[in-house]
Amino acid sequence: MTSRCFTSLLLAVILPLTGCSNLYAPLANRDTDEARFEEAMKLLNKEQYAAAVAQFESLSAGYLSQVSVRQYYAGALAGKCGYSMAGFVSFLGSADFSTSPFFKSLMNQFTGRVIAPEHCTAAENVIKSIWAEHAPTASQQFFMVILSMSKIGAYLRVKADVDGADDLGDDAPDGSFNVCNSSPANFTDDEVKEVVTGFSLMLMNIGGFLNSMSGGTADTINDINAACALLSPNPCATTEAAAVDAGMIAMMRNILNTGAANPTLPLGIGACADPDITQCCP
Repeated sequence: MTSRCFTSLLLAVILPLTGCSNLYAPLANRDTDEARFEEAMKLLNKEQYAAAVAQFESLSAGYLSQVSVRQYYAGALAGKCGYSMAGFVSFLGSADFSTSPFFKSLMNQFTGRVIAPEHCTAAENVIKSIWAEHAPTASQQFFMVILSMSKIGAYLRVKADVDGADDLGDDAPDGSFNVCNSSPANFTDDEVKEVVTGFSLMLMNIGGFLNSMSGGTADTINDINAACALLSPNPCATTEAAAVDAGMIAMMRNILNTGAANPTLPLGIGACADPDITQCCP
């Protein structure tokens, strides 16, 4: 990706979805929606995400229902999750998934960082609430792409890679972690559902942006789309957790247990090299 392309993409998303502290004049009455929104934006600009979320959630339901306000609220929730728009855009500008599998690469974006993946889910739900009422904008779609990747990476890192300094990971799945087992110590079915929905939302929204990403990213996404069309049940086209069934969960566990040496779908955080990926979690 050229530096001009990178800058254009970054600005296209950051400007609509983050604030500018000089946009809002001081308000005399601090106990109004406008004043609380101004304070929320100041906190968002300072990357004080937990405090920003609290301010957004203090707004009246009517004020918070505004599309622009909900977008900023989603940005605060994403920040509280551990998301970094600039970091992920930079990562995608040079990513080479032939050397590090796709899911492992997403997980590794959260090494050394305190994360709370449930807030990525909450941010996703806010954007989906906007889309239930209005057609998606390009900036919202790109935000969703990066948010979906972040949600996947955060859910994986918080469960699969918790050793290392301060228990914040070391870029490799822990020896005790088994993605095939459903348990609180490993990966619950509900957590797999979040990976399925994040994966689906990413694939559904990324198409228009592939030319601005690295060739490695574009090639991998095209390969994933081709492979997903052959999977049954398909775990790549369901955006609501309630619609993710047991077969999709099992298929996603199989995919997550693949590794770089898998000849069929080298995407996961495991080491399964069986070309029949349905056998990676026997």
